[in-house]
Amino acid sequence: MIYNAAPLPFQGQKRNFIKQFRELIKDEFRAHRNGIFIDAFGGSGLLSHNIKQIYPNARVIYNDYDNYSQRLANIEATNEILQAIEPITKKYKKDEKVSGEDREKIIKIIDEYIKRGYFIDWITLSSKLLFGGKYAHNEDELKKEKTFYVKNPKTPLRQADGYLKGVEIAHKDAMELIKEFENKDVVLVLDPPYLQTSKAGYKCFWGLRDFLKLIRLVREPFIFFSSENSDILPYIDDLVEYGDEAFKGYSLKQAILTNGQAKTDYMIYKSGVRGLF
Repeated sequence: MIYNAAPLPFQGQKRNFIKQFRELIKDEFRAHRNGIFIDAFGGSGLLSHNIKQIYPNARVIYNDYDNYSQRLANIEATNEILQAIEPITKKYKKDEKVSGEDREKIIKIIDEYIKRGYFIDWITLSSKLLFGGKYAHNEDELKKEKTFYVKNPKTPLRQADGYLKGVEIAHKDAMELIKEFENKDVVLVLDPPYLQTSKAGYKCFWGLRDFLKLIRLVREPFIFFSSENSDILPYIDDLVEYGDEAFKGYSLKQAILTNGQAKTDYMIYKSGVRGLF
């Protein structure tokens, strides 16, 4: 089974770009079908999953810095918690505000699971209880939200068996992982937090200095994700003008995403084998 979206919520996953990403991998990166792909900012693992499905003989390294795989491994526990709060939430319509009394009951149920030593997937729970795509990443963030809403809590999470089958999982700083392979032929798949956009879904801090460090590590073949909000294209054009070889002759695909407001996201890439296929 090939996934078009990640099994569990993750801010910044590429589900709205996945069709074009698959086409790009098939059309432009076929020469690397038996090679190494490094998904350095792996996020939800959706890109790694799709690469491995398209090229099963490739070595795909998914850098799970945010411990998404741990959330996948605990889907059964998360479903149990959702089922425990369902008697409270089922009396509400979708997007309806939960009463303060019922909010406290939900908190008490979650507290009981904490006491019992359960893994708590705060992001998934908050996706069911907070409005407008808000996520809580820990206990404090969820409990400080004074208002809960009903967001399809009756829907059990589907199991994600096989989602990361055959994918190598790393838990490292992205740039350190890239440096480990600096003398090897690899395809760099780079989906860092975008500059000038929300980074609330990421565990690590990411700023301009980090972005500039990453740019210096880019070499072809690569796929680099960014957004028009980050002013990435004028910056890359300036790099090329002043002699940068990594981005010289880059290609571009774009998608207009409508998550609250329309914006254009980019896949900037060089396959390193232009004209061979």
